[in-house]
Amino acid sequence: MDGGLVWIRPEDGRGPGAGNDDLVALVRGAVPGEWSGEVAAGPVTCPSCGDDAYEVSRGECFCTGCCIPLGIANGLDCGPGGLDCHPGGFAWRLVPSAGPSPASGGAFVPPGGPRCPDGHDVFHVAVSFALGSDGRARRLSAALRCEVDGALHLYVNDARVVPVEA
Repeated sequence: MDGGLVWIRPEDGRGPGAGNDDLVALVRGAVPGEWSGEVAAGPVTCPSCGDDAYEVSRGECFCTGCCIPLGIANGLDCGPGGLDCHPGGFAWRLVPSAGPSPASGGAFVPPGGPRCPDGHDVFHVAVSFALGSDGRARRLSAALRCEVDGALHLYVNDARVVPVEA
């Protein structure tokens, strides 16, 4: 179990193959209601190998099919093997929109990999970007759904995307 992280169990007991509607709804719902720009949200499938299962460690999601990171943590791993939905293609750092979660021990993202309440550690991932008027990502959220039991977790909750010099 992932001590203190909040997991949502689907009320209807859906597990593998349940579709991504609940996952996308969770990540889209993390965008603040007052956001007036465009929001891009959806499930992530690895563009290199087509796998949709990910292991999560140290703030990054790694494809189980080819081990390529998505680029959630820094925006640098986007492109051929990373987030093909990454708007604008730039390096970033994530800054919490609010104080760090107490469950993370004061760190922005838990240092190890999360596990669902039943102990599984492979997930389907959905990402949402709140886009500025220039089309670049301004905020990012990432949600996880256990591929075995369907438990949901908002892994990155509305973090500010701050460009950095590459």
